[in-house]
Amino acid sequence: MKIRKPTPDIRSKVYGLLNSAFSKSKYQAAPVEQFHDNKKAIHEWVCIHIKKGIAYIAFFNAYNDKNNKHFLAIRNSTTTRFIIGYEPEFGPIR
Repeated sequence: MKIRKPTPDIRSKVYGLLNSAFSKSKYQAAPVEQFHDNKKAIHEWVCIHIKKGIAYIAFFNAYNDKNNKHFLAIRNSTTTRFIIGYEPEFGPIR
């Protein structure tokens, strides 16, 4: 069993795992695939066991809506209120 960052040749295993785990919805696999296609930053790991993806986890950066300049950390001490925006990849499924 190996846990590693997915390489382009392993991504098909990730998409297959997500589509199998969430067979009634494309909303889990589609944003991940779009992030890869658009070469956006994504923090992700996949667990491979006997050439099969058995687990996957991903995190996406959160930014302030104002030109996506300021990364929001968990311990952010700002008192300014704002809404965190989503990347376009989380829009309607294509």
